[in-house]
Amino acid sequence: MTSFLRTLMLLSVLLVSACAQQTRTTLEVDGDRLFLLGTFDHGTYKAVLDTLDAHPEVDTLVFTANGGSVDDECTLDLGREVRRRGINTHLIEGGVLASGGVSLFLAGAERTVEATPLFGVHSWQHCSQSGEQPATCRDATDYPAGDEQHLLHKSYISEMLGSDAFYWHSIRAAPSGSIHWLTDADLEEFGLSRPSDHAVALPTSLRAPFLKELKAVCGECERDGTGSTSKARGGKDASGSAGHLGCASMRVRDRSFRKLPRQADTSKVEFPANRCRYSAGVSSSKESWERSSLYSSIHQ
Repeated sequence: MTSFLRTLMLLSVLLVSACAQQTRTTLEVDGDRLFLLGTFDHGTYKAVLDTLDAHPEVDTLVFTANGGSVDDECTLDLGREVRRRGINTHLIEGGVLASGGVSLFLAGAERTVEATPLFGVHSWQHCSQSGEQPATCRDATDYPAGDEQHLLHKSYISEMLGSDAFYWHSIRAAPSGSIHWLTDADLEEFGLSRPSDHAVALPTSLRAPFLKELKAVCGECERDGTGSTSKARGGKDASGSAGHLGCASMRVRDRSFRKLPRQADTSKVEFPANRCRYSAGVSSSKESWERSSLYSSIHQ
């Protein structure tokens, strides 16, 4: 075996391991519902699928306050698996979804929301770095419509909604350093959800964490259904028998980076060296690379 092939095999193992690491997303099963709280990270893929395997009675993912995704590819692969299994998605009253949280919600076979939902969208930003040179970053709208950089999210939206119209609306609604809160009319126009005919009670154990995460993600966001755009803020942006090794889409890449603004506390998330993402909270691209290119500084 050549040294090149050995290197590729080693990198593949490292990437899969990164996607299968322990998650910081809070999961709780209550009857036929699986509640999700917090940002989605590398370990969310495995945690959710293992929990669904262990609880075949679950038919609905209940979203609460979910401010985004640390790893878009893993989150979108999870969404595809959720859709394949025919799982529904639901957002509780007063809940908030932003960025990758919206993406995973769209995976529901049926998607329902209670009163005063908040859906936040914005452009992604792609950053490339060569050697020790400063990173160069471009928003989604800087790329021509036919550029392959759009495919990751555009193809997923098309699969989930039957059209890529919502993808184009999202990246044009706000730049990567801001967040746009969708209007009630947006939710209806793009077929994102329908009003729920019943309320879902938040488990007692999640009430305090929910309020904390809600404030972190959204702060004092208005809930008038008219939509608004705001700058990304400095307050927060049992396994089955077979188990799940992790996200199938962890791939060897060149040194390219995609970032999304987060709205949570500063936190470090370990990444493979060639897959760093950082948010608008990072004061400069240089700051991110100085952290050995192994961490994504988000939620600042």
